[in-house]
Amino acid sequence: MRPPSRVLKRWPAPAGDRYRKYVKGKTYEDTQAAWLKLRDQASSGPVASDVPTLEKFLYYWLDEIVQPNLAPKTHEKYELFSRLHIIPHLGAKRLDKLQVKDIRQWLNKLGRICQCCAQQKDASRPEEKRRQRPARMRVMCCGPRLPAP
Repeated sequence: MRPPSRVLKRWPAPAGDRYRKYVKGKTYEDTQAAWLKLRDQASSGPVASDVPTLEKFLYYWLDEIVQPNLAPKTHEKYELFSRLHIIPHLGAKRLDKLQVKDIRQWLNKLGRICQCCAQQKDASRPEEKRRQRPARMRVMCCGPRLPAP
């Protein structure tokens, strides 16, 4: 049996236009509770239709909060770290879905992968000057040296 759904029609969005918002639940009571909550939010003011990703939030944070309030070099370093380390791995994650588990996995992965290979720094070097991966190593050049199983 398909779970029930309710529609809250034509509520104002933050941009001023009106649209439909759907709520769903496993039972009728769950759906009714979600619909009432959504109706209350809509009656108190505009409700955002989508949740930004971490990438969009980081660019907003860098431009609107860090740049006007901190030193230029600080903004430059934060932008560099965001662009090279955070956004490639977590940038597509929605803010409301981001969990501690995701951050922990990203930090563990960051320590295991070779940063010059992940950022394709070796690609611009001549072939004879590139770092070579020894056969017994599981990771490329500058990552931690773990013996092969």
